[in-house]
Amino acid sequence: MHNVIVFGSINTDMSVSCTRMPEQGETVLGSTFVLSGGGKGANQAVTSARLGAKTYMVGKVGSDRLGSVRIAGLEEYGVRTSRIRTSSDVATGSALILRSKDDNRIVVDPGANVCVTFDEVQDTLDTLAQPGDIFLTQFECLPEVVKASLAYARKKGLFTICNPSPALPIDDDMYKTIDLLCLNEAECATLSGIQPNSEEDRLSALNFFAQKGVKQTILTLGAQGAVAKTADEVVVRPAFEVTCIDTTAAGDAFLGAVAACLSYDNSFDTTMEIAMATSALCVTKLGAQDAMPTFDEVQSFLASHK
Repeated sequence: MHNVIVFGSINTDMSVSCTRMPEQGETVLGSTFVLSGGGKGANQAVTSARLGAKTYMVGKVGSDRLGSVRIAGLEEYGVRTSRIRTSSDVATGSALILRSKDDNRIVVDPGANVCVTFDEVQDTLDTLAQPGDIFLTQFECLPEVVKASLAYARKKGLFTICNPSPALPIDDDMYKTIDLLCLNEAECATLSGIQPNSEEDRLSALNFFAQKGVKQTILTLGAQGAVAKTADEVVVRPAFEVTCIDTTAAGDAFLGAVAACLSYDNSFDTTMEIAMATSALCVTKLGAQDAMPTFDEVQSFLASHK
């Protein structure tokens, strides 16, 4: 089994449910306020650890109470936190989330997340990483640090996974450092200029990223499932039918499961199946990290959906 090293954001999520999203200048009443651990990086690390992978988190929190709570929460879920640093200058990152039945809107204050330096990531990789380990990152830390970290991880022989969220420009050199790109429809449209509404458009988008040098691309489609392209095949996976409660961390559940499965050298098809099941289970609960299923829960879910 290989290590999973996640470089990314660590946030406190503050979310509230509403029957519909407010219009500009409008106030609507909400309910079911939830305060929980979040951040795309931390969410993905929790998922990976819950599925049994040896998972390290690389990131930064503020020297405040929320930072201490976030580290303790990650440890409780089995994430190794020795590479999380503390900043005395800025607060722990936070996210404000509005959620409705079929939608969510998120505003993020990155806080200490944008204080992580490349030297800190490099030190972690030099200390922990072995060829074949999985390196997973997103775009909630400084873009230049993410870019340099992907290149360095690739140079050291790690398998690199990039989740370009929030969507920011990727240059040709950066594409070539990504073994697996995993993105949703909105991110796909921003990066490729192709709105993936049809099967033909989705294939065009996948080919766009392949031509940029990405070895594997997974395009998640929400309730429609996911479609992926490897060097050998195009894989289409429908979504599992579940009662959706909260979609906030669906993508993070998927990414963390992909990383965990690849750390076990699972086949691409098996990886997709487990990631789809993990994401499906996640959306049946409120919250982000609290909603991530265990390996046994995923296996039981898959057994009941044969």
